[in-house]
Amino acid sequence: MEEALKRVVEWISRQDLEQGRVHEIGLPDSLVGLSHNGKIYAAHLPDGRRCLLLKKHVGWKGNFEGLFFCTRPLLREEFMSRDNGERPFICIQGYGLFEELYIRSSRDQSVFEVYFDLN
Repeated sequence: MEEALKRVVEWISRQDLEQGRVHEIGLPDSLVGLSHNGKIYAAHLPDGRRCLLLKKHVGWKGNFEGLFFCTRPLLREEFMSRDNGERPFICIQGYGLFEELYIRSSRDQSVFEVYFDLN
């Protein structure tokens, strides 16, 4: 999978992504099997990072499991937690889909297995 992530990052770095929003983009044929629907969700942040979400499984009410990664480590303020004991989550303010990604596990400072659960 790590080799595939490198290929995704190389591919997305060549895409002209408008800053300020999350884009839904069809993956090239060689990478289409990495997500449940052959698409990736990508954002080009003002600091130059590109953050990406591959949804691996989508279930009831749009809940999903996936892989979130950025071209550089997340900032400390992009990690959130609540006092109710829920898992910590990633929150990149102003980027809708990237504002509540619960962390299942971390591979390093820029690659996370995540989920979203509407409850």
